This record gives sequence, structure tokens and C-alpha cells, in this order.
Amino acid sequence: MEIKTFKQFLIEAPLGIAYHGTPYEKAAQQILKDGVLKPNLRKNGGNLQPMEGQTYFTTNLSYALIHGLGANMVGHKINDNIITGGEYGYIFVVDNSKMKNHIPDEDIVGEIARDIIDDEDSYNFTEDEIEDVIDLIHKSFNNYMEEDYERELEESPYERFINHEYEFFAYVGKFILNKASKRLIIRFRQNADQYSHSGDTPIKEAYKFKKKDSEFLEKDGSNFKQYATKIR
Repeated sequence: MEIKTFKQFLIEAPLGIAYHGTPYEKAAQQILKDGVLKPNLRKNGGNLQPMEGQTYFTTNLSYALIHGLGANMVGHKINDNIITGGEYGYIFVVDNSKMKNHIPDEDIVGEIARDIIDDEDSYNFTEDEIEDVIDLIHKSFNNYMEEDYERELEESPYERFINHEYEFFAYVGKFILNKASKRLIIRFRQNADQYSHSGDTPIKEAYKFKKKDSEFLEKDGSNFKQYATKIR
């Protein structure tokens, strides 16, 4: 499915800072060299492939730390078999007040859409917006092509979405971002703290931390700088 770059939406970001985390030494060194987060340019990488032309960030430091660790192990001891990409995790700080064309992360859009099916009052969507979301969910699976995937599926794609598989959160989220109105996308954005931005995103600061220190980190990342080294 072709995904638009969404430049036409020009959604203003809230003032403040945001974070980008990566567990990969090679990727981090390239970001430091460039001085910017560059958008994904790969195509046809499956449901979990980042959208082409987008860079990803979050206003929630705890989420950035999860990405920096490469695992949801903030506040927990991390074993060697989980560590990938190198000894260190990296956190990059960006100024999101300068972003003029950003959208909610497709994974979060899909997750919110799934939550709305169980509890229509869990987010601040109007009745008409909820109807639009549910309609888009069903349309996304009408559009789904089974042959796009290499393995046999024991459950249907829709069942896997209902069972909270992130691959299908991402799939539904991409479809919604591709088909929804600007008004509906803004509503998703108001309920999300993870975003993507079209184009290069300059970094303000950069930190690295030992992944083995994950057990000492507070869940909200409030003591992160005690265990991190500022490298930019």
C-alpha cells in the first residue's frame, strides 16, 4: 500500500522537546555525523517497516529509553541475549516546536483504534469520529492482500489486530493515516505522544547510556541523566 508523505497537512507540533532512541551503535554514529535525524527511505519492508520519508520521535522519555534499549526493560535487569546493536543505547533530543508537518506514529494510531473497539469512551473522539475510525478499520482489512505475506496465518489479519499484535496495529495505523481526514488525524495526535515528521530533523543534544544500567532507571526516565553521558 502506498503511503503519502502527509506534507499537505502541516500540523503544528506542541512546544517543547522530543526524543529519538536507538539501540544501534552504527545508526547513532551516523546521526551524530549528520547532525540530523534522516527519514526512512526504504520501501516494501512489511507492516512494521517505518513509513517512507518519516523520522520518528516521542515526547515521552520512557518510550525513547525503550527504543534506546531495544526492549521494554526500563527499570529491569537486561540479559545479554536481549542486547542488540552494541553496549550502549542512544537518546537524541530534538526541538519539536520547529516541526510543521508531523503526524502520530502509525503504531499508536492502530493501538488507539483497537482500544476504541472495546471502549468508545476511552479517548476524546466524537460519535461521528468513532464511526469513521471503525469504518476505516474494516476498510483496511478489505484492502488487505494475503499474498503480501510469506507465511501461512493461523488467524486472520483482523483477528491478529483484535488480539493486539503490533504488526497489525502498524498496518491499520498506516491505512488510517493514508485515508483519514485531517480532522481525524489531529484527533489521533491529541491522544498520542509518539510522532513522525517528514524530512530531516536537527538534533539539539545526544546522550549514550550503558544498557546494563537499565535496572537502575526509573520507569519515567526521571533519573536518566545520572546514568548517561552527554555526547553532543
